[in-house]
Amino acid sequence: MVTPRSGGCRSAFDVAGLLQMLDGAGLELAGFAQPSLYDPIRFLPEGVVLPDNTAPAQRLALAEKLGGGIRVHVAYAAAKGARVAPPMGKDSAVPHLRGVSAAQLARQVGKHGSLVVRAAGEAVTCSMPKASAPLIAAIDGIADLATIRGRSGLDALAFGAIWPLAERVLTGWGQLHYSAVRRHAPADRRIRTAR
Repeated sequence: MVTPRSGGCRSAFDVAGLLQMLDGAGLELAGFAQPSLYDPIRFLPEGVVLPDNTAPAQRLALAEKLGGGIRVHVAYAAAKGARVAPPMGKDSAVPHLRGVSAAQLARQVGKHGSLVVRAAGEAVTCSMPKASAPLIAAIDGIADLATIRGRSGLDALAFGAIWPLAERVLTGWGQLHYSAVRRHAPADRRIRTAR
């Protein structure tokens, strides 16, 4: 669902308006295509946190106000109570990259240990572990996470220390998503990892 905030449309929505519209239609917000845009923590000085009782809707609205540049909301909705959590980190989840090639992204992360993301009129530099580069390079839309881990030669503990950090950045900025759809994989191949 895309909800324009300005321009030649009849209705403009801020986050509060979007949530009200979804509620009125018997729906709930399942998530945003770029959830990191809606995380107010990225605007706060290091060490500053929001109160524990800050409601999710308040967090979203605060990030929208602090960011100021969100012109279009791209959101996913589900029937109330039918929302399904994404398969983050599950062995059977098949990762897919959006808008960037695996090889190009892996080179950037391996060289710089970071990723520059452009969203809502700003460039954001996100730290990523250099050790995640070979794992990113292995994303082909066919292999699931268990296969990628197996090919890397990393044990579950080492993989579990690296992958969630990369996953958080990439899913947060809409560059990685998962499916349960898996095509037939090519012959098994090993990937090189930095040690």
